[in-house]
Amino acid sequence: MPLDFRSALEIFAGFAKDGKTVVCVTHTLNEIDVCDHVMVLHRGMLVYFGPPGALAQYFRLKRVVDVYATIEALQPERLAERYKRSDLHSEFVANRMQQSAISSRRSQPC
Repeated sequence: MPLDFRSALEIFAGFAKDGKTVVCVTHTLNEIDVCDHVMVLHRGMLVYFGPPGALAQYFRLKRVVDVYATIEALQPERLAERYKRSDLHSEFVANRMQQSAISSRRSQPC
């Protein structure tokens, strides 16, 4: 029996809970709440990365599924710059990159 989309996402979430990194590419956002994080790219530019529950609020939407229609008319460079200045970027991108760099330096032999 084929899996529905939500069931597939729940299986992926189980893998993630086991410490595995799972990347799922989709344009279907109806069941996105199952995911830990969501990345939105607009013409190849990062315009959002963070929890699915904050996506609608960040883009000032009533429904997450409206994000594509909303960003399509906007310039990706402006959206990417807005995101880079956001607290979400600081928390979910910049801080993680900094922590990763620190961990990498610690694991280097002396």
